[in-house]
Amino acid sequence: MKDDSSPTLLTIASVDDLFGAVPALLHFHPSESLVLVLVESGRVEVAARVDLARVRRRRSLRTALEPLLHRFPESDVLAIAYSGDGRAAWRVLELLRSEVGERCAVALHADGRRWYDSPDDVGRPYDPASTAVAAGAAYAGVEVRGSRAELAASLVGTFGRDEREAAMAEVATRWPEGPSREAAGDALLLSWRAGRSLTLHERCLLAVLAREPEWAERAILDTTRENAGDRFECWAQVVQASPGPMGRGALTLLALAAWVRGDGAMAQVCLERLADLSHSDDWTRFVDLACAMALHPDLWEEVRSGYLALAESVAVAAVGT
Repeated sequence: MKDDSSPTLLTIASVDDLFGAVPALLHFHPSESLVLVLVESGRVEVAARVDLARVRRRRSLRTALEPLLHRFPESDVLAIAYSGDGRAAWRVLELLRSEVGERCAVALHADGRRWYDSPDDVGRPYDPASTAVAAGAAYAGVEVRGSRAELAASLVGTFGRDEREAAMAEVATRWPEGPSREAAGDALLLSWRAGRSLTLHERCLLAVLAREPEWAERAILDTTRENAGDRFECWAQVVQASPGPMGRGALTLLALAAWVRGDGAMAQVCLERLADLSHSDDWTRFVDLACAMALHPDLWEEVRSGYLALAESVAVAAVGT
């Protein structure tokens, strides 16, 4: 299993390498998308994707670009418009070139079979999965879904309504509200390791606790770069068992773990589901901001330690009053 706290080294030395790297960077194969890879001093800083239809106007494109270009003002921009509509793809790419100027080092259109470096290019075939970059990413344990829809579908569970309701009722009986329930959740998170499947009752217990602000915040602050991969797999199982409003807290915890492990695409999927549920809290807004600003997950340890230090100083001050 890949350690998500360590970067996967992908060498991009050609257009073929770029097409092989994009799915590994996004964790899915994009379509009808504008994908930007920002490179600075030979290092990939961030890969970002937006629906092509959302950036067909200059204002919307500028809004999408602004956080990235502000955070990485010296980076080169490698852009690929994935679309079956060549005219629409090149219209967006030309808008992009006019916005970023010489910083746009690469602008390509890909239609799923061939890639083109100009509107009148005859194109060259490409196969992202057959590149050395893709092979290296697979060897490193990077999971790549067939599409963004497939990525989102991975959070859909198979438990029936009656099963979930019965499990919830048993959880309420076995672990009534109070310290014993919180202690059971703490012990479960502490002992759980990737590769183990949570029982439905365990998933329901964590789903209930994740909706309690104080417990959820402790779980968030216990998430580190080292354990984010384990926490991600744990909260993904909880989300699969708790659809609808019951899963709101677990979705926030999953979004945070996804961002910390470097999986911005899954973090965005969680944020979209939370928006559909009309749910927003401080930590949801934090993950949303981190994704929008393309903040590197390494910054989480600084945020986390600062938050813990502040909370401790407030507690000490309260004791002294």
